[in-house]
Amino acid sequence: MAKKVALFAVVLMALLASCSNVGGPAVNLNINLGNEPPNLDQHTTTDTISIQLLSLVVEGLVRYDDKGGYMPGMAEKWEVSPDGTVYTFTLRKGAQWSNGEPVKAEDFVYGLRRALDPVTASEYAYILYPIKNAQAVNEGTLPVDQVGVAADGNKVIYTLERPTPYILSILNFPTAMPGNQAFIEAQGAEYASEADKHLYNGPYTIKEWLHSDKIVLAKNPKYWNAKNIALDTITGYMIADSNTSITMFFNKELDLVGVPGTRLQDFTDKGYATPTYSDGAVFYLEFNTLDPVLANAKIRKAISFAVDRAGFTRNVLMDQSQPAMSIVAPYISSGAGSIFRDVVPQYFNDHDVAAAKAMLAEGMEELGLTELPSFSMISDDGDRAKSMAAAIQDMVRTALGVEFTVDPMPFKARLQKMTDKDFQIVFAGWGPDYNDPMTFLDMWTTGNGNNHTSYASPAFDDLILKATNETDLAARLEILKAAEKMLMDDMPIAPVYFRMRNWAFQENISGVVRRNVGPDPDLYWTVKK
Repeated sequence: MAKKVALFAVVLMALLASCSNVGGPAVNLNINLGNEPPNLDQHTTTDTISIQLLSLVVEGLVRYDDKGGYMPGMAEKWEVSPDGTVYTFTLRKGAQWSNGEPVKAEDFVYGLRRALDPVTASEYAYILYPIKNAQAVNEGTLPVDQVGVAADGNKVIYTLERPTPYILSILNFPTAMPGNQAFIEAQGAEYASEADKHLYNGPYTIKEWLHSDKIVLAKNPKYWNAKNIALDTITGYMIADSNTSITMFFNKELDLVGVPGTRLQDFTDKGYATPTYSDGAVFYLEFNTLDPVLANAKIRKAISFAVDRAGFTRNVLMDQSQPAMSIVAPYISSGAGSIFRDVVPQYFNDHDVAAAKAMLAEGMEELGLTELPSFSMISDDGDRAKSMAAAIQDMVRTALGVEFTVDPMPFKARLQKMTDKDFQIVFAGWGPDYNDPMTFLDMWTTGNGNNHTSYASPAFDDLILKATNETDLAARLEILKAAEKMLMDDMPIAPVYFRMRNWAFQENISGVVRRNVGPDPDLYWTVKK
């Protein structure tokens, strides 16, 4: 590696050991994914479960190392131009897809063009906009061959619109991953829908996929670093109920498990450590601003102000999660030599019932409503998700007399409802894709694929554009602060909490890396003795 960009991914917990299982008996790691992965097409996926799996079966030019920096992936080295706008990656020799075909520079060009092609309709295409002409291509004003990526023999060359310090995180994200054009086009709409309809160049392949039950990954013998991958298989179960997964863990049927705050004492009683880390995620209510009532910002604020976030984290989550009165999570860099939340205050008071009632009255008057509105809220159908939704429902009813009906549904169905804008309110969450406030802010621009609220503010869009183009980091920070304040003033989303997580692992497990930016858990170095 000729040059390494400044450290961005933060590793919270790494239990590291040598790969002592290599060459020994077959070793399987059992984990719980929680739900069926909704979409394993690297260029169109949006959810954390799919992204976690894709980090194990498809590899980009670089990947996160075990300390939060970057290590070579499909590229053996890279160089950066003096002005920070041209990145040249040299592919390693002998890299292969799982069908034996070589991984070529053209595969990266095709993957990027496919992700940006308006026909693909990738909700995450905007993450690639730092690359020259990417936005114009995605918006259909330039042809796909005008995007700033080129293949030159065994080199992949990216030209950026401007210096982007976190570009390696973006190139490590699934949307920027390579694609084998002949294979993808042969599969058509069925691509990535089954184990044999995907092609792999990562440390593992998908050996078996029993939908809504389990997915089995097998070590990829064609992977360039296969000799240092300790596990032979990884079995990911799809169990939404936390009590079931905990019982399996205590029965030694799972090797690691998430621990909700309500069950921490059970683990302590059995002698298990339950380390805590931040995965960087923020959870919030999304309001469909196309709804005639929720189009009113004061109604949205009334619901937000009615939520007792401190009580929620204390009595429902029962862990170290933090009340959120802003959208950018703690631990995220400001981009100007500080932590964003350390220099930017949160924006409203928690559980401000008086303000909530005032906002509700004003909003109803503006809408000409004489009776209290009622709303429906969708959520996931796991036991924890249902208990959280019920708590929000009760808080709003108690503070305002406003009724929520809660509609729990499978994770994949909830995501589809959000994509279709077929909801009034949804309880959702977002984890950072890279370590910069923009990862929490630019998704709310008009027409953004992940902006399920349909929030559209030309003034907000203008701030995001200015921040994108600003090279003075101190000035950029001020613009980002103004953008977050505007978002909280308009309240298309109501932040609820910044997630902290506890987890446990069997004593024979080591090398699991937990992160607040990047795939979590990262099992690349995991060993089971």
